[in-house]
Amino acid sequence: MSDTETKPLTMSVEEAAALIPCSVEHYKRRLAAGIWPGAKPSREWRVTPAQVQQAIDISSTKTHGLEQPRASGLSLKSRTIKRKST
Repeated sequence: MSDTETKPLTMSVEEAAALIPCSVEHYKRRLAAGIWPGAKPSREWRVTPAQVQQAIDISSTKTHGLEQPRASGLSLKSRTIKRKST
């Protein structure tokens, strides 16, 4: 790229998926579900570099299906058992 050319403000899902890395289909499913940010101005999804970073941040803070530990340190079941016995 020469000095006079500028980078595009948005990128395709294919380009964004290569940065995460994940499949294009996975990225599109996350966009359609509203889990990851993006825009669909016409028929194709477009994302900015900032939105790709947000997607990375969102996916890195998730526990991928595991339940988050509770503040009390007890599961729902153990809290119920404890309440019944006291």
